[in-house]
Amino acid sequence: MKEKIGNNSLSLKCFFNTLKESSENGKRYCFILGSGVSRNAGIPTGIDLSKIWVKEIKEKYNEKEIEILMEKLEIKDISIKSENYFDIYKLRFFPDYHNGYSYLERKMENAQPGFGHYPLARFLATTENNLVITTNFDSLIEDALFIYTGKRPIVASHESLAEYVDISTKRPIIAKLHRGLFFHPLNKSDELKELSAQWKKVLQTVFRIFTPIVIGYGGGDRTLMEFLKDRTVELNGIYWCYVGAEPNEDIIKLVEDQKGYFVPIAGFDEMMLMLGNHFHYESPNQRIMEVAKERAERYDKEFDEFSRKVEEITEPTKAEKVVKKSLEDYADKEKVALLELIKKEPSAENYYRLGNYERVNGNYSDAVEYYTKTIELNPDYEAAYNCRGIAYWGLKNYKDSIKDYSKCIELDPQNYITYYNQGISYRDLSKKEKKKENLEKAIESYSKAIELNPEYADAYNNRGNSYCDLGEKRKAIEDYNKAIELNPEYTDAYNNRGNRYGDLGETGKAIEDYNKAIELNPEYVMAYNNRGNRYSDLGEEKKAIEDYNKAIELNPEYALAYYNRGICYEKLGETERAEKDFQKAAELDPKYKK
Repeated sequence: MKEKIGNNSLSLKCFFNTLKESSENGKRYCFILGSGVSRNAGIPTGIDLSKIWVKEIKEKYNEKEIEILMEKLEIKDISIKSENYFDIYKLRFFPDYHNGYSYLERKMENAQPGFGHYPLARFLATTENNLVITTNFDSLIEDALFIYTGKRPIVASHESLAEYVDISTKRPIIAKLHRGLFFHPLNKSDELKELSAQWKKVLQTVFRIFTPIVIGYGGGDRTLMEFLKDRTVELNGIYWCYVGAEPNEDIIKLVEDQKGYFVPIAGFDEMMLMLGNHFHYESPNQRIMEVAKERAERYDKEFDEFSRKVEEITEPTKAEKVVKKSLEDYADKEKVALLELIKKEPSAENYYRLGNYERVNGNYSDAVEYYTKTIELNPDYEAAYNCRGIAYWGLKNYKDSIKDYSKCIELDPQNYITYYNQGISYRDLSKKEKKKENLEKAIESYSKAIELNPEYADAYNNRGNSYCDLGEKRKAIEDYNKAIELNPEYTDAYNNRGNRYGDLGETGKAIEDYNKAIELNPEYVMAYNNRGNRYSDLGEEKKAIEDYNKAIELNPEYALAYYNRGICYEKLGETERAEKDFQKAAELDPKYKK
């Protein structure tokens, strides 16, 4: 080895010292990565695949058939060598190469970045050495960058994207010379006769700026290797890392011609581990766990908010009924799994999820029990207080609901959803206790939610309802206007504003709002009923009856629509019909008996 490589060999320690000092002095490095960097992540190398495929070829065909196929495909040699990989692929998957793409896709589908990808990702993301040139199809480098650093790289997965390799950017760049897995990767010998003109142009510029560090690449293709060997290509030096046996003659000559160095390494992961130690990269475990926890909590919050909104829909459309049913089906499967999981792991998180199941299904007492268990195990579980507050609200226990929201706010004063939920409970408590101060507190809570999120249409709508309860109709209309401005398809806001216009005697405006609500939701029962009331105010009893008929058709249990239709029949002198409707209303709701 020493006789061939001679003084061109560097120890790994010497290489890292040079890399660190030169980087600090403004020199830029890029990586040329081959299949060797992906092996420990579960993706076979070209040599590994060649062995598998040659064995399969010999199982599928006899020697004569192989000879005929090789002659047909102009293949001379399928012995296990790096440079024969592409011919072996060509023979193995002839004549339908989609099977080859599918084979590679299966091999790469579940591959995860190895521990060596972490230091590489950190190095790419935190220094100006931000370029990877690879002949690999996999996504391990881009996956590692996102998982370990949160950075999304520029990925040029096709030669047509080569022009987007901008060496002035600070963002990591991945140039896939043989294309990405989903871009019809180049994998046959006749596709790889030479590097594409687009990549040649880019790499000529790149290598004037970046000094390449080669890892896991054996030079078996005729694209990148031939380009590097071209005497017209001037490299800004080169470091060729190799494992085990010495590189071939072509590589030795290339490194000598470019005044580069060889660096013996034990493997990609081992080299990157040492790089991480040299640059003092801390373990990524804490960050990964924090990011995973944050994502899980965000998912739970968004799912809870979505579920709550679905629960609050009093007049669901057909589509919304399907959503409600889907939530119930999802919850049924989740409960069985959670009960089994809690036996093995009675954690706060699992009790919290079980509480969510019961709450979504309207089992509020059970939900409170599970959320309480969650809080016992983790007294600072903010989402559990919020959800237990919702469950208490479902039990009409508004005071305990408000207490939980207050604790939730103490733990996270910036959570606008909690203020919104607290506003709902204060308003409902005001209806129960008939206290004006609770309405004022509801408005205060909604206002805080709006302060934290000025785009929160629901908070404007519900604050408008509270202003209405206080008799401040104009203020209510202002809030409904804002809710509609933020969400022009907000049916409840149109209906509510129509009610307030009706209260103020502005019947025409009220009817316009009900029309809009019905246009947006043709199954909006309350809007038909309310529009019927306004038509009745105008003395148009027949139009009013048509709307009450529609409301009853959509909801045959809607007592108020029977009662209102009875009044219209009475005005028209149709006493028998009126009496029948009043009886039906009383049958459905005892408050109409008198």
